[in-house]
Amino acid sequence: MQEIETVSILIATSGLLVGIIYHIISLRNANQTRQAQLYMQFMNIGMDKELIKDLIDVNEWVWKDEEEFAKVVGNTEARAKVSAAVQYYNGMSIMVKTNLIKLDMIPELLDISVQTFWKKYKPLFGHSRRFDKIEYLCDEIEKWATQQYPR
Repeated sequence: MQEIETVSILIATSGLLVGIIYHIISLRNANQTRQAQLYMQFMNIGMDKELIKDLIDVNEWVWKDEEEFAKVVGNTEARAKVSAAVQYYNGMSIMVKTNLIKLDMIPELLDISVQTFWKKYKPLFGHSRRFDKIEYLCDEIEKWATQQYPR
């Protein structure tokens, strides 16, 4: 009689263990799916032609000093382009920092874009905390690139 109880306890425990393992696998798969969906949504934003034009524009502007920069961004449209770039790069940085997107998922073309932006705008905005996330992202991209492509 005791053997039957032992067997039934083992069967119940095995069933519970199988259920727990299944649940863990399901959660892991769901997390990967959500990460892929988030990445695709983010990339869809990054593929918007207007945003791409804005990112190209802000990276191509030329100025010698802060006064000349003020003239370059002296209109609402230009300020909106800089703001769009900052928000996009900040969003990317937050997702990398919180591990929502792996750094190696960022296309190489994009990392050049953010690094170009930061090198150009750091002298103007490097002291502002609003740009800390962009600096963090550039630093992480540099570390990643050094590991991936040793010199």
